[in-house]
Amino acid sequence: YIQALICSSLVIKNRMSRELSIIPSAVFILFSFLILFDKVYSQVLLANLFFCLSIRNLFALYKKHKPYGTIYNTGFFTGIAAILYCPYIVFLLFHILGIMSLRGLKVREVLQMLTGLLSPFFFLSVIYLYYDEALFHSSIISWSLDLPSIDLHNVLLLTKFGILLILCSFLFLIQPKLLKKKKFDVIKKIELSYWFFLFAVLSIFFTEKLSSEHLLIVSLPFSLLMGLHLEAKENVIVKSFVFSLFLLLYFALIFGIF
Repeated sequence: YIQALICSSLVIKNRMSRELSIIPSAVFILFSFLILFDKVYSQVLLANLFFCLSIRNLFALYKKHKPYGTIYNTGFFTGIAAILYCPYIVFLLFHILGIMSLRGLKVREVLQMLTGLLSPFFFLSVIYLYYDEALFHSSIISWSLDLPSIDLHNVLLLTKFGILLILCSFLFLIQPKLLKKKKFDVIKKIELSYWFFLFAVLSIFFTEKLSSEHLLIVSLPFSLLMGLHLEAKENVIVKSFVFSLFLLLYFALIFGIF
């Protein structure tokens, strides 16, 4: 619920849409429910909360005077997300790209962001070394970059990946419409949302076994872009019908119809 509010606040505060609606929040909640319909708690969902806070700080950098604290917080929240779920570490490159896009390349600001990113790891390493040095080495240092294993017999998992791939392809097709009649800073932020998907693909290599929960990584940019599309006045009836179908799909999964 908190992440859904952050999603809509990003659209409203950054003036990505002329409408003050909560449609992006509705998309976020439905997307998360469809991914986690059979679970109550997810470590990825908790990590995603901190990453949403990181993106909120990143988008606030445009034309911000003396943004030292905002840049630090961008890295700091990303560091916490990476501690909770390792694949989020790949978005270090995304944040550097975001700073370059919104403010230009400034070495000092990149270093400030890196300082914020490393701060949670420093504090965690102090705690681990104090209580159990072996725990520190096994939990932090033993990251590996490898191809994840996929359960090809999991039909539901493959279906989720397939549907998400189709929807993301659709978002790329409508990119010109989403960028139409937008201000310069809004265009930059929408383009960054599209770049997000590329880094999400790279994050797959930082997990040992690919699960449906991993799809939560793209929940924020997907909800932002899909929400902007659903807010448009064209084909409102068709959009409402499709959204209702996904709601019915969620309840069908809940009650075990499929």
